[in-house]
Amino acid sequence: MLLYVVQSLVAGVLGKYLVKNASAPPPSLTFCNYLNISSCDITQSSKSFAVVIYNPLPRSITSFIELPVGSSNLKVFSPSGNIIGSQILPISNETLRLHEKSSSPPPRYKVLFPVNIPPLGFSTYFVKLTKGKTIASFPGQGKTHYAAKTKKVEEKKVITIQNADIQLKFSAATGRLVCMTDLGSNITTQVDQQFFWYNSSTGNAESNQISNNYIFRPNSSKPFPVTAGNKARVTVYKGPLVEEVRQVFGNYVSQVVRLYKSERSAEFEYTVGPIPFHDNLGKEIITRFDTDIKSNSLFYTDANGREIKERKRNYRPTWKLDVTEPVAGNYYPINSRVYIKDSESQMTILTDRSLGGSSLKDGSVEIMLHRRILRSDGGREALNETGVSGKGLVVRGKLNVILAPPKDSAALHRMLAEKMLLAPLTGFAQNALPVKTWLRLYNVIFSGFTQEFPPNVHLLTLETRNEEMVIRVEHQFAVGEDAALSQPIKISLAGIFSEFDIVSMTETNLSANELIKNKKQLHWNIKESGNKCKFDDTARQAGPKYPDLMVQLRPMQIRTFKLVIKRRKSIFM
Repeated sequence: MLLYVVQSLVAGVLGKYLVKNASAPPPSLTFCNYLNISSCDITQSSKSFAVVIYNPLPRSITSFIELPVGSSNLKVFSPSGNIIGSQILPISNETLRLHEKSSSPPPRYKVLFPVNIPPLGFSTYFVKLTKGKTIASFPGQGKTHYAAKTKKVEEKKVITIQNADIQLKFSAATGRLVCMTDLGSNITTQVDQQFFWYNSSTGNAESNQISNNYIFRPNSSKPFPVTAGNKARVTVYKGPLVEEVRQVFGNYVSQVVRLYKSERSAEFEYTVGPIPFHDNLGKEIITRFDTDIKSNSLFYTDANGREIKERKRNYRPTWKLDVTEPVAGNYYPINSRVYIKDSESQMTILTDRSLGGSSLKDGSVEIMLHRRILRSDGGREALNETGVSGKGLVVRGKLNVILAPPKDSAALHRMLAEKMLLAPLTGFAQNALPVKTWLRLYNVIFSGFTQEFPPNVHLLTLETRNEEMVIRVEHQFAVGEDAALSQPIKISLAGIFSEFDIVSMTETNLSANELIKNKKQLHWNIKESGNKCKFDDTARQAGPKYPDLMVQLRPMQIRTFKLVIKRRKSIFM
């Protein structure tokens, strides 16, 4: 219920900014919550619709939008009204199976097209079905259709997909990834990605603790392949915007590996479930990347999406670890990324949700994707939900994998993690109007900023309260991560907002409930008996002034400000 309330509020705000001509009512925007399984009633059933894409980041982004459609003959129009190149792909059988309980007929195709969205703003694109086929030109691709059909490719020995930055090779015999090359640095890493399952413990002689909702405890350190030999059936599709390898590992695990044009990471979209349980064994499904990177027992995970923590297998920095659980004892939370590295290569895996994972041997990273457990302890309900289908839950998620030299990696994974966390929000409107008429009645591009933030500065909070605003900005690089982006940086907030000016700016503490000039810092004197503390009043001063609205940020620093603002005359109606 809350989701629909928020979506209604967002639709109202976007509708206000869309209106240009007072005689035109705001378009009615709807949202599709199941785009990850290619389900959206308005795009599947409409012959013409507008796509309004909002970017919450303080920088413009270039991305790709993928939508289910009712026909393979269509045109996509940019915000300027020009036809742009797009690509048509067939929807996989594995995705169609997720539509079993849907009341709408499943779509046969999906369309992919590139979008560019300004900072803290939106862009509008248009999709119209056609009867004929129109010829267009993709840069460097020669003549092809505006809605280019994707070619199904058969390769017998080695399957290769690549873009300008990455090359991936797969074994035709096993269907699995075998190596990854960063074409910019010419680094090649042997990578074997497989899917396994751990058998959930039901207790043993060492402990009666079982694996349950809150505890991961396999009954063996050896995982089992999801299919014999972990072989996959493979289908390859190639087009001007994306190349992909579709893998099917048995009845309940499948994956699509994609390389988008001009993207610096490889996307691994996994689908796992329903997990079978007729053998009465609880199963905990992982994917594992085995590489030739010499990681020397070390791996790295993020701490709540910000700082990176070094992890060492079978080790704790503050006490001697007695290893009784060699798998679970080395698992850590992965909120946004995990990586391994040596002097030449770093492989970073970014997640689209919080997961758990580890490196249980050098050069290896494993990530837990799904669990189905048949027993519970302490009266808790077993982790055995049957879902809409009644057969068990299915999860679909994405991992983005980057291979690069260690010195270049932070700049890549920091920016990609931000883009994944704050992905564009896509709204849809029925559109019976010609594109030119829409352009006359509505604004198709809007930005809340007059200029972009630099890449190492993140807009953490922007909250308006009548004529006041709270803004939090953070430096999103740590000390020493990147030669340039880890340096302190100054940004000016003067004139940065498109709809109002800043009259004054006052710094506060992080929670914005106390002025920084009034802050009392506790000072601990640990040398005195009793460890007594006293207030350090050195921070009590007049407070810094910001006549030029200039803010300096050190690596990983977050600063909070209260702004008094004066709204300009709206550029809209």
